[in-house]
Amino acid sequence: MQKERGPKRSRLDSASWLMLLEVQASSGLSIKEFYAVQGISVASFYQWRRRLQAAKVADEGLFSKILVEEKARNLGLDAEQRLELRLKESKPVFDTLGDWLHIQYDKVTPASANLSASKATQPTAKPSSTT
Repeated sequence: MQKERGPKRSRLDSASWLMLLEVQASSGLSIKEFYAVQGISVASFYQWRRRLQAAKVADEGLFSKILVEEKARNLGLDAEQRLELRLKESKPVFDTLGDWLHIQYDKVTPASANLSASKATQPTAKPSSTT
């Protein structure tokens, strides 16, 4: 006997997932309850939330760079002045992105990989020769 399945859902795009995340947050329902009603797995929710958060961070960095270049063009800055402006205004954004990437790396990397990486960077003592 075959198990009856509901109608096949089409895949949701990023915009649809973003809307679902916002609706769930304002619904008052738990994540589990909300996505059960929608017929979507909780695992899909967490996967898409991670994906959209990463995209948001990347977009903010790109957007900031575009704004800095626009500002430099509007001010008529030469190459050296543009570089100073980039360092002053873009560096904090990229530092924030770097910090976020470091945190994400630590979250997804197994503890054993972190330990072996730190051991690999520690200097090793040379055995003393007694000849």
